[in-house]
Parts: sequence; structure tokens; C-alpha cells
Amino acid sequence: PVIIESSAVIKDGKVTGLRGFIMDISDRKQLEYERQRISKLDSLSLLTAGIAHDFNNILTVIIGNISLASMIIDGEDKAYKYLQKASNAVNMAKDLTEKLLMFSKGIEPNKKIISAEKIIRETVDLCLYNKTTKCIIDIPEDLVNIDADSVQIGQVFQNLIINAEQAMPKGGTIKITGKNIDLSENNIYNLPKGKYVEITVSDEGIGISKENLQRIFEPYFTTKDKGNGLGLATAYGIIKKHGGFINVTSVVGVGTTFVIYLPSSMS
Repeated sequence: PVIIESSAVIKDGKVTGLRGFIMDISDRKQLEYERQRISKLDSLSLLTAGIAHDFNNILTVIIGNISLASMIIDGEDKAYKYLQKASNAVNMAKDLTEKLLMFSKGIEPNKKIISAEKIIRETVDLCLYNKTTKCIIDIPEDLVNIDADSVQIGQVFQNLIINAEQAMPKGGTIKITGKNIDLSENNIYNLPKGKYVEITVSDEGIGISKENLQRIFEPYFTTKDKGNGLGLATAYGIIKKHGGFINVTSVVGVGTTFVIYLPSSMS
């Protein structure tokens, strides 16, 4: 998008030409879009936090009563087996509420100075078992460390790598890159000025439509037949809690790229 302004050049009462300027406002529009999306996700986080918190309190009461009932019923009684099934179902529900809270509030990370490259390579070895999927890791030797929770950041990379593999049912290549960057003030990601590590995870998969791309980090939103739609919502919450930012671009039929910015340990 551009802004064009012009005015006539008049000489001796006659129009002899035009003068003006053309201003590229692509960065401004991108900044507006990112801020609107962040604002929408923040509002959704507040709503989700309230619901998840109240639901979690109800589940706690149910679990307590199931536990008490199990203590006074003989283990051979049929009712005991039903109570165990109910207990398992409630624990599954509790796990879902914890994931929602991860998106909305995030669990306080246990930060240590760690190597992003090490976490990435360990996650790739753990997640990629499909022989038709290859992974290229292009990370420079001078990539600085990050101050982060290795378990939580590993969970983010795990979600992204599994999603990338699933987006290529016939196989393909996942490319992971890393580099050191300096973000200036008023950057489009609304992050503080400073030194960051940029990690990209790209695939050659089916891609994501523009309509779905706007909702990709919303909890329970998914384009898959299977899945609960909490993986990317959780990833968003984790990265935000680490003072970073996660973004996504995609072209249908070409592939998808996730970009993560995390404060370096030098910040």
C-alpha cells in the first residue's frame, strides 16, 4: 500500500505539470495489523483466564469428592470402577484448563542461560521419525544463548515441528534457521529495544489460508481433523511469558513459516 499526493504546477496561469510524492506505508500497515492482533489475543487471554480459573475450581471440588467416595467404597465394588473412570476424565479436563491458563497467563518460566540450538536439535531428534521428512538446521556458530525455560521452549519447538511434519503428509523439508538481531524502538512486534535471537521454522506443506491465519493462535481453533487446537495457543503464551514474540506467514500450496523472537542472554 502507498500514499500518493500531488499538486499542479502552474506557470503564467497555465498548468505546466504535476508534482508530488509517493510514500510506501507497508511497514505502517503491518505495524497496525500486528498491534490489532496482539490486542485481540490479549483480550481473549483475559476472558480465557477467567473461565479457566473458575472451571478449575469446580474440577478441584469434583476431584476431592471422587477421592473421598473412593476411600469409603470397596475396591471390588462396581461403583469403584466408575469412580476411577470419572477421576480419569476429570484429570483430563484439568489438564486442558492448565493449557488454557498457559495461553492466558503462562506458567512462570524457570529461566536459565541455555543454547537455543541445543534445544532445537534435541527436539528434532525426538519428534521427527517420518523418513520422508527431512530437517535442515542452519544456525551460525555465534548464535548467542537465551535466558529461558528449556522445558517450555522445547514444548514450543515440539509443537511447531510436529505441525510442520503433519502439514506435509507426502513428506518434504523442514528448515530451521537462527540468527542474532537487534530490534529498534517502535518495532512491528511491539517488543522493547534490544538484542534478540530470531528462530524460524519453515515447511513446504499445504499452507494456511488468510482467514485461518488470523485465528491461528486462538485456543481451540484448529484446521485438523484431530487435535484440540491448544498447541499454538500454548506456544503463544510461553513465548509471551518469556518477553518474546511469535509470528506466522503462510502461502496456500507453498508452505508456512513461524518466526520466534526471544531476548538474548546479553539483553
